[in-house]
Amino acid sequence: MKRSILVIVCVSLIAQFGLFFYLKSISVGSNSLFPVIEGDSSLYASLAHNLVAHHTFAWDEKTLTPIRHYAVGYPAFLAVSEKIFGSFVPAVFLQIFLLALASVLIFLMARKFLPDWVSLIPALIFSLDPSIIFLNTTVMTDGFFASLLIILVYVVFFNKKWRDWTMFLCAGLLLGYMTLVRPIAEYLVIFLPLIYFLLVRFDKKTILVARRKSLVVFLIGFVLVVSPWMIRNKNIFNHYQIVNDGGFLLYNAQIFLTWKEMWSHGTHLYILLSRHTNTPEYVDTKTKITSDLNKLTPKSGSVDDYMGALAKQYILADPISYTYFHLANSLPIFFGGSFSEYLRNVNSLRSAPAPVISFIPKLLETGFQILVFIFALAGSIAAFRRRHLILVVFACLIIYFTVLTGPIGNARYRTPIQPFLLILATYGACVVIENTRFRFKKEIRYNIAS
Repeated sequence: MKRSILVIVCVSLIAQFGLFFYLKSISVGSNSLFPVIEGDSSLYASLAHNLVAHHTFAWDEKTLTPIRHYAVGYPAFLAVSEKIFGSFVPAVFLQIFLLALASVLIFLMARKFLPDWVSLIPALIFSLDPSIIFLNTTVMTDGFFASLLIILVYVVFFNKKWRDWTMFLCAGLLLGYMTLVRPIAEYLVIFLPLIYFLLVRFDKKTILVARRKSLVVFLIGFVLVVSPWMIRNKNIFNHYQIVNDGGFLLYNAQIFLTWKEMWSHGTHLYILLSRHTNTPEYVDTKTKITSDLNKLTPKSGSVDDYMGALAKQYILADPISYTYFHLANSLPIFFGGSFSEYLRNVNSLRSAPAPVISFIPKLLETGFQILVFIFALAGSIAAFRRRHLILVVFACLIIYFTVLTGPIGNARYRTPIQPFLLILATYGACVVIENTRFRFKKEIRYNIAS
């Protein structure tokens, strides 16, 4: 086992540090501040810099207007690095080591159900995933959040030695911080305890122990982390909230309305592979939303406070169509190409045009993702039948993040669920191979007997 862990750590660190220095060498123009790149990365960097220089959570250094569209967790992490070292590079290096640790934990989790050499497969595939490595070697939350999620799942469901109240407190603190990194984790404070106690109730093989005070301690840890930020938002914006996600919800609703408009005009797209922001339907929908939002917002109010309400109006006006739209357009999360995403990101650093990937490599990559999905589905069913219920927890986490991520996903949004997909897919492949061998041997014995 020690040799396997050493292999995983070496592979992960070599791949990540190698890519980091390669990306740094090719970064030009607005990306010359690598590991800060264009897009969300530059926003995180601005927020972190203003925290250090002005002690204000704002991205505009001139006005220093406080914001609530982002949570403070990741910018605060970067701000510590800038304050101590004057650079974001140490923060990225810590992300790299955390991802190597996460890869080891993937191996240890898979090892509970699979042989050692087979358990290496999901750990190494995750360690070498080009999109994940790219995201983790830049100032981005994706790889960092995925590493924290793997650590949380391992500590709560897999560790045998540390199971007193301090473990639950630390788990709550960690989940609280994860929520401030990516608020999509906020409902895990309900989801994880529910799953935990269901496992205690139904899984006779479990190492877990149910204690009510453990749940209380877990919740206390979570509240201790998120409550100061929620109080800050109450004091400034008059709302107890982690982030104002109304803009995100309204954007999803806008894509939904665009899809409906395109359908009504004869463009029948069952799944959207892009957001179609250059279409006339998108422009018309945007105009309609702007008008409706202005009507809904009182003169003394802020449009930010009414975006979520307007989005819900659009969705509830046609809930069946939206349910189909949401679920169908979540599929690219599973089937989006990781290597394609990586090439697109690397070319953006060079300020080069998007690469044209030939048909065969793209087909092979998509085929691999389809196989992972099919085997993960088979693994989930087999785990339920064989009472390996912790693997069923993995399937529940996949559903959780897929549903909350929203429509029009891609390989980037697969990052937090990729470890669980790979473990389930490996488990499912082993079950399929095992059943095939059994049936083959049974058929041979029957033919010999005949």
